[in-house]
Amino acid sequence: MLSSDGSYYATCPYHESNRVRLWKQTINYANPMRRIGVEPMELAVVEDDSHRLKLSHHPDGFVQFSGHGILSGRKPDGSPKGIGLVSFPLSRPTAGPSFGLTVQNPAAFKLADAERSSDVVFKRDELFMSQSDNGLIAEIYYFRPEWRRFVKARHRYPVILLRHPSGALLELRVCVPPMNDWSVGFIGIDLFPAPVKLTVAASGFARVARQGTCERIRMGA
Repeated sequence: MLSSDGSYYATCPYHESNRVRLWKQTINYANPMRRIGVEPMELAVVEDDSHRLKLSHHPDGFVQFSGHGILSGRKPDGSPKGIGLVSFPLSRPTAGPSFGLTVQNPAAFKLADAERSSDVVFKRDELFMSQSDNGLIAEIYYFRPEWRRFVKARHRYPVILLRHPSGALLELRVCVPPMNDWSVGFIGIDLFPAPVKLTVAASGFARVARQGTCERIRMGA
């Protein structure tokens, strides 16, 4: 979801469980197996989908989870507290994905509400799935307003092409800014099937936000 100031928000509605785990850790990318961070906190989530946990990325780069019972926000000096961190400002987006979402067994989630005109929709028959694929991975990219010139129409939805480090071209579905106001940034979404093992439960999801190249906050259910 995009707001009028360019901020974006991410949640995971329709998940049957009312429990999630949140944690914050520092990653040493020279030695990725060495992870430094706090122990995961298990938190209750209210069952009403409109009050689910929400990941927010604000224009100045502050990233936080908000929701029932979560310690998140800023200290008097402006530094993050609880489940929050300082990522890239939206005026200077990272070259890679801004955040990712991994879903295990999406068929076990509750059925979605009726499709809205503003929804970015991926149909099952548009995805190339193998026999071992039981999940989906979404990578979300944030773009500055001037990238609008590269947005093109594909059938009934807008897309933007982006070159992957492998050399392949990604066709990202574009989430149009509110009120079609292109003076703020927008996001592009890449969705692909994959084998996923997150939990022994029937379904689950994990969301990762990044701070530059060293720190990230994660959510899983």
